Amino acid sequence: MSAASSSSEPSIPTGGTTSASSTPATTSAATGDATASASGSASSQAGTETLTVPAGSRPPQLTWSRTADPDVIAATFVAATWQMDTTTDTSPSAAQQRAAQLSTETLAATLAQAPVSSGGAAWSDLAFRSGWTSVEASSTSTPDAPDSDTESYRLVNATITAHGSDGWTSADLFPPVVVYVSLVPDGASWRVEDATTYSS
Repeated sequence: MSAASSSSEPSIPTGGTTSASSTPATTSAATGDATASASGSASSQAGTETLTVPAGSRPPQLTWSRTADPDVIAATFVAATWQMDTTTDTSPSAAQQRAAQLSTETLAATLAQAPVSSGGAAWSDLAFRSGWTSVEASSTSTPDAPDSDTESYRLVNATITAHGSDGWTSADLFPPVVVYVSLVPDGASWRVEDATTYSS
Protein backbone atom coordinates (compact mmCIF):
# COMPACT_ATOMS: atom_id res chain seq x y z
CA MET A 1 0.00 0.00 0.00
CA SER A 2 1.43 3.35 -0.91
CA ALA A 3 0.70 6.52 0.99
CA ALA A 4 0.89 10.17 0.10
CA SER A 5 -0.11 13.36 1.80
CA SER A 6 -1.48 16.48 0.23
CA SER A 7 -2.32 19.92 1.56
CA SER A 8 -5.52 19.84 -0.43
CA GLU A 9 -7.74 16.94 -1.37
CA PRO A 10 -7.81 15.82 -5.00
CA SER A 11 -10.89 16.67 -6.98
CA ILE A 12 -13.66 14.19 -6.21
CA PRO A 13 -16.07 13.36 -9.04
CA THR A 14 -19.75 13.82 -8.41
CA GLY A 15 -22.31 11.16 -9.13
CA GLY A 16 -23.37 7.88 -7.57
CA THR A 17 -21.54 6.82 -4.44
CA THR A 18 -21.36 3.79 -2.22
CA SER A 19 -20.68 4.22 1.46
CA ALA A 20 -19.49 2.00 4.27
CA SER A 21 -19.58 3.21 7.82
CA SER A 22 -18.51 1.79 11.13
CA THR A 23 -20.30 3.16 14.17
CA PRO A 24 -20.82 1.79 17.66
CA ALA A 25 -24.37 0.85 16.66
CA THR A 26 -24.63 -0.20 13.04
CA THR A 27 -22.93 0.10 9.67
CA SER A 28 -24.20 -0.27 6.15
CA ALA A 29 -23.29 0.35 2.55
CA ALA A 30 -25.24 -0.33 -0.58
CA THR A 31 -25.31 0.16 -4.32
CA GLY A 32 -28.18 -1.63 -5.96
CA ASP A 33 -28.14 -5.21 -4.71
CA ALA A 34 -24.52 -5.14 -3.56
CA THR A 35 -24.17 -4.42 0.13
CA ALA A 36 -21.53 -4.24 2.82
CA SER A 37 -22.64 -3.94 6.40
CA ALA A 38 -21.46 -4.20 9.96
CA SER A 39 -23.42 -4.86 13.11
CA GLY A 40 -22.58 -5.75 16.67
CA SER A 41 -22.87 -9.45 15.80
CA ALA A 42 -19.92 -11.46 14.55
CA SER A 43 -22.12 -14.17 13.07
CA SER A 44 -21.78 -14.95 9.37
CA GLN A 45 -24.67 -15.03 6.93
CA ALA A 46 -24.98 -16.97 3.70
CA GLY A 47 -23.38 -15.13 0.78
CA THR A 48 -21.33 -12.79 2.95
CA GLU A 49 -17.79 -12.40 4.22
CA THR A 50 -17.03 -11.03 7.70
CA LEU A 51 -13.82 -9.25 8.67
CA THR A 52 -11.93 -11.20 11.32
CA VAL A 53 -11.19 -9.00 14.36
CA PRO A 54 -9.70 -9.68 17.80
CA ALA A 55 -12.07 -10.98 20.48
CA GLY A 56 -13.49 -8.11 22.49
CA SER A 57 -12.96 -5.48 19.79
CA ARG A 58 -15.57 -2.76 20.29
CA PRO A 59 -16.18 -1.46 16.75
CA PRO A 60 -18.79 -3.61 14.98
CA GLN A 61 -17.89 -6.30 12.50
CA LEU A 62 -17.57 -5.25 8.86
CA THR A 63 -19.46 -7.59 6.55
CA TRP A 64 -19.73 -7.49 2.76
CA SER A 65 -21.37 -9.45 -0.03
CA ARG A 66 -19.29 -12.15 -1.71
CA THR A 67 -20.52 -10.78 -5.04
CA ALA A 68 -20.04 -7.14 -4.07
CA ASP A 69 -19.26 -4.53 -6.71
CA PRO A 70 -15.95 -2.62 -6.56
CA ASP A 71 -17.53 0.36 -4.76
CA VAL A 72 -18.49 -1.81 -1.79
CA ILE A 73 -15.11 -3.54 -1.64
CA ALA A 74 -13.20 -0.24 -1.88
CA ALA A 75 -15.31 1.48 0.80
CA THR A 76 -15.14 -1.52 3.13
CA PHE A 77 -11.36 -1.82 2.69
CA VAL A 78 -10.86 1.83 3.64
CA ALA A 79 -13.26 1.57 6.59
CA ALA A 80 -11.37 -1.48 7.84
CA THR A 81 -8.03 0.31 7.47
CA TRP A 82 -9.10 3.04 9.91
CA GLN A 83 -11.30 1.02 12.28
CA MET A 84 -9.11 0.56 15.38
CA ASP A 85 -9.49 -0.39 19.03
CA THR A 86 -6.61 0.49 21.36
CA THR A 87 -7.63 -2.21 23.84
CA THR A 88 -7.15 -5.01 21.29
CA ASP A 89 -4.74 -3.47 18.73
CA THR A 90 -1.11 -2.71 19.55
CA SER A 91 -0.84 -0.11 16.78
CA PRO A 92 -2.73 1.22 13.71
CA SER A 93 -0.83 -1.38 11.67
CA ALA A 94 -3.17 -4.04 13.06
CA ALA A 95 -6.10 -2.40 11.28
CA GLN A 96 -4.19 -2.26 7.99
CA GLN A 97 -3.42 -5.95 8.24
CA ARG A 98 -7.10 -6.74 8.90
CA ALA A 99 -8.06 -4.72 5.83
CA ALA A 100 -5.75 -7.02 3.85
CA GLN A 101 -8.52 -9.62 4.06
CA LEU A 102 -10.05 -7.70 1.13
CA SER A 103 -6.79 -7.35 -0.82
CA THR A 104 -4.75 -9.39 -3.26
CA GLU A 105 -2.13 -11.77 -1.89
CA THR A 106 0.61 -9.41 -3.08
CA LEU A 107 -0.80 -6.39 -1.24
CA ALA A 108 -1.51 -8.53 1.84
CA ALA A 109 2.15 -9.59 1.90
CA THR A 110 3.26 -5.97 1.56
CA LEU A 111 1.06 -4.91 4.47
CA ALA A 112 2.29 -7.82 6.59
CA GLN A 113 5.93 -6.83 6.00
CA ALA A 114 5.43 -3.09 6.53
CA PRO A 115 7.13 -1.53 9.58
CA VAL A 116 4.84 -1.29 12.59
CA SER A 117 3.44 2.22 12.85
CA SER A 118 3.66 4.06 16.17
CA GLY A 119 0.47 5.90 15.31
CA GLY A 120 1.84 9.23 16.45
CA ALA A 121 0.10 11.66 18.78
CA ALA A 122 -3.42 10.74 17.64
CA TRP A 123 -2.95 7.06 18.49
CA SER A 124 -1.33 7.96 21.83
CA ASP A 125 -4.27 10.19 22.72
CA LEU A 126 -6.75 7.49 21.71
CA ALA A 127 -4.84 4.87 23.72
CA PHE A 128 -4.74 7.14 26.77
CA ARG A 129 -8.54 7.19 26.63
CA SER A 130 -8.71 3.41 26.00
CA GLY A 131 -10.55 4.39 22.84
CA TRP A 132 -11.55 3.14 19.44
CA THR A 133 -12.60 4.60 16.08
CA SER A 134 -15.66 4.47 13.88
CA VAL A 135 -15.42 5.17 10.15
CA GLU A 136 -17.68 6.46 7.38
CA ALA A 137 -16.33 5.75 3.90
CA SER A 138 -17.93 6.73 0.59
CA SER A 139 -16.72 5.38 -2.77
CA THR A 140 -17.09 6.99 -6.19
CA SER A 141 -15.99 5.83 -9.62
CA THR A 142 -13.37 7.86 -11.49
CA PRO A 143 -14.56 9.17 -14.89
CA ASP A 144 -11.00 9.22 -16.25
CA ALA A 145 -10.57 5.48 -15.54
CA PRO A 146 -13.72 3.51 -16.44
CA ASP A 147 -14.16 -0.07 -15.25
CA SER A 148 -12.95 -2.92 -17.43
CA ASP A 149 -12.98 -6.70 -17.13
CA THR A 150 -9.52 -6.62 -15.59
CA GLU A 151 -9.38 -3.54 -13.38
CA SER A 152 -11.40 -0.92 -11.54
CA TYR A 153 -10.45 2.34 -9.84
CA ARG A 154 -12.26 4.14 -7.03
CA LEU A 155 -11.87 7.28 -4.93
CA VAL A 156 -12.95 6.78 -1.33
CA ASN A 157 -13.63 9.63 1.10
CA ALA A 158 -13.43 8.61 4.75
CA THR A 159 -14.07 10.39 8.03
CA ILE A 160 -12.80 8.87 11.27
CA THR A 161 -14.47 9.51 14.62
CA ALA A 162 -12.61 8.76 17.84
CA HIS A 163 -14.47 7.37 20.86
CA GLY A 164 -13.20 7.24 24.44
CA SER A 165 -14.22 4.69 27.04
CA ASP A 166 -15.66 7.56 29.11
CA GLY A 167 -18.08 8.63 26.35
CA TRP A 168 -15.79 11.25 24.80
CA THR A 169 -15.93 11.58 21.00
CA SER A 170 -13.94 13.63 18.49
CA ALA A 171 -14.11 14.03 14.73
CA ASP A 172 -10.88 16.05 14.76
CA LEU A 173 -8.35 13.64 16.27
CA PHE A 174 -7.86 11.87 12.93
CA PRO A 175 -8.13 14.03 9.77
CA PRO A 176 -10.44 12.99 6.92
CA VAL A 177 -8.70 11.00 4.20
CA VAL A 178 -9.15 10.42 0.49
CA VAL A 179 -7.95 7.05 -0.78
CA TYR A 180 -7.34 6.15 -4.43
CA VAL A 181 -8.03 2.42 -4.70
CA SER A 182 -7.26 0.07 -7.59
CA LEU A 183 -9.05 -3.29 -7.72
CA VAL A 184 -8.81 -6.49 -9.73
CA PRO A 185 -11.45 -9.20 -10.28
CA ASP A 186 -11.69 -12.13 -7.90
CA GLY A 187 -14.29 -14.51 -9.25
CA ALA A 188 -17.65 -12.77 -8.91
CA SER A 189 -16.17 -10.07 -6.68
CA TRP A 190 -13.11 -7.80 -6.51
CA ARG A 191 -9.95 -7.44 -4.44
CA VAL A 192 -7.92 -4.34 -3.64
CA GLU A 193 -4.62 -4.34 -5.53
CA ASP A 194 -3.26 -1.02 -4.28
CA ALA A 195 -4.35 2.02 -2.29
CA THR A 196 -2.85 5.49 -2.00
CA THR A 197 -3.97 7.69 0.88
CA TYR A 198 -4.16 11.49 0.79
CA SER A 199 -4.85 13.44 3.99
CA SER A 200 -6.29 16.94 3.98
